[in-house]
Amino acid sequence: MMKRNWTKFVVGWLLALAIRLIPGRAPSVEPVMTFLMPFSKRYGALSAFAFAFVGMLAYDSVTSGIGVWTWATAGVYGGVGILS
Repeated sequence: MMKRNWTKFVVGWLLALAIRLIPGRAPSVEPVMTFLMPFSKRYGALSAFAFAFVGMLAYDSVTSGIGVWTWATAGVYGGVGILS
């Protein structure tokens, strides 16, 4: 069993959020997926779901506000975390 370092998980989540908040960033650069795939293997499906879901929720709450798009995007990204 692999040792889980939750500090890396939190730092990865914060870094993914910070990269998404960079103004003028290319829209196709998606840091959440970069962190989500390896984290899902190490931390499990539920943690990967939470990583993606809360990440999308936090980003939308900081930028455009919470709306229907938030729940759809967060759910899909969370689903990818579960499936990966």
